[in-house]
Amino acid sequence: MEPKFAPEVAHCNDCHVPHNNVFNKYYFKAKDGLRHSTIFTLRREPQVIFILNEGAEVVHNNCIRCHSNLLKDPKLVASVGKHDVHMTDRKCWECHREVPHGRVNSISSVPNARVPLPESPVPNWLKQYINNK
Repeated sequence: MEPKFAPEVAHCNDCHVPHNNVFNKYYFKAKDGLRHSTIFTLRREPQVIFILNEGAEVVHNNCIRCHSNLLKDPKLVASVGKHDVHMTDRKCWECHREVPHGRVNSISSVPNARVPLPESPVPNWLKQYINNK
């Protein structure tokens, strides 16, 4: 099944909801949505949010569904070896950790937030030496 979105842009439901049939899709959405709304209504959300096992399986299956052509890419298989073994023994994000959420790990983090960056740990004398080379 081909994805219904441009390869550069995906929306929450493209990854976090099953796409194997319409009943499973809406059952999962209702169940997961009820859990989320209960947690947020009762203000019990954790500082760092982790996906549950059932949701992780859905996301992993959607990675494979949308990117199966990349997993079978002959150039990748030739350079890496037997690549398709990773489809079963590991989750995609074990290697592709920052896809697609970036480095956001807590509810106090926001993608593309404008926050002051920490001062560079590189001493000025080393910066000048590197720039002069």
